Amino acid sequence: MTAEEKRRAHQKELADQVNEEAKRRLTEQKGEQQIQKSRKSNVSYKNGSQMPREKDIRDMKIFIDKKYETVVMPVFGIATPFHIATIKNISSSVEGDWTYLRINFYVPGSSLGRNEGNIFPNPDATFVKEITYRASNLKAPGDPTVPSTNLQNAFRIIKEVQKRYKTREAEEKEKEGIVKQDSLVINLNRSNPKLKDLYIRPNIAQKRMQGSLEAHTNGEEKVPLTRN
Repeated sequence: MTAEEKRRAHQKELADQVNEEAKRRLTEQKGEQQIQKSRKSNVSYKNGSQMPREKDIRDMKIFIDKKYETVVMPVFGIATPFHIATIKNISSSVEGDWTYLRINFYVPGSSLGRNEGNIFPNPDATFVKEITYRASNLKAPGDPTVPSTNLQNAFRIIKEVQKRYKTREAEEKEKEGIVKQDSLVINLNRSNPKLKDLYIRPNIAQKRMQGSLEAHTNGEEKVPLTRN
């Protein structure tokens, strides 16, 4: 075997080692993410004492608990809480003298998001896929409002709570990839590299702040012009 052939064989061996290491690292990261995701569970109420005692609940109407991000719905005559995270989407429609509110839930087989996959702590349990409520648009004698008002308000508030919840979840997901930076170790050597006459864009103050960027042991520091 010539020297060139030995070199190529060695390079191939090194490339295979790098690929195997990368594959192992990605597999471990994916496994850690799946474990972390499966542990996350949204619970509306830890015990019955936290359940609201609102009049709408007693009257078997839909009630939205903004504090606990939960929708309390009447199911077979029982006030049943559903966390906002379990609701996939909702729709409202009017047909003749009736208003319909349809609520679709996440169930095994439906994706929780583009990168979430299907994550359910107990996928073999019995799930509710959808619920449809109907209320009259006609005001009965003696009633202060038409019955469909509750469905209209529920549709609006559920949308608001959903938006707030999804925004917070998206912000938390963005923070997952942020690496906590160690404290800057200052290099006392005066000959450390510097970039002078720099300023930040866009401006974080009304007056443009000029300074220099100094390289230190484990990072950089922007030094205002007054310290230069």
